[in-house]
Order: sequence, then structure tokens, then C-alpha cells
Amino acid sequence: MQSIPVKSYIFAPYYSGQVKHRNIMKQAIHPETKTVPVICSCGNTFDTESTIKEDEIRVEICSKCHPFYTGEKRILKAGAVDKFYARQKKMEELAKNKK
Repeated sequence: MQSIPVKSYIFAPYYSGQVKHRNIMKQAIHPETKTVPVICSCGNTFDTESTIKEDEIRVEICSKCHPFYTGEKRILKAGAVDKFYARQKKMEELAKNKK
């Protein structure tokens, strides 16, 4: 079955009154979307449209808890350098306790 693109018409002053044709998305070739809840690790939930097959989307960070949107400065201690400094600090504490 061949799909025919749907036409829409644009009437705008910069086209000097002429009718211009514009193709809209083709029908029956796009995946179906459904409304699914998005659940953040902070507890915030909201709904979005998605093509996934699961019934929910779980995320680690959202606009309610992300520092860029909240304005708070939060330092995450999860990188390799941070782990190195934590081990180094622990070794220094053990050396102090040993003396």
C-alpha cells in the first residue's frame, strides 16, 4: 500500500498572498506512541509520550532534583579521582591511629 503525503496550505503575508504547499508527516509509517509515567529516583513523577514497550520509565535525575534547574550546588563524589582521594584519606587516618 502506497501512502500519499498529506498537503497543508500556508497563508502568510511574506508569500504575497500565494498559496504554498507543505508536506506533513506521512501516515501509517511512524511507531505508535502511548502515555507512560516517568519516575525519578527523587520521587517526582510525570507523564510523557513514548514509543517504548515498557509501562514506565525510571530515571536517576529530573528537572525537580537536577542542580542546574534547582540552583543548588551539589558535588557528587562518584568519580575515580574522588575514590582515590577517599582511599588516600582513609590511609592517612589509619597511619595516624597506628602511631
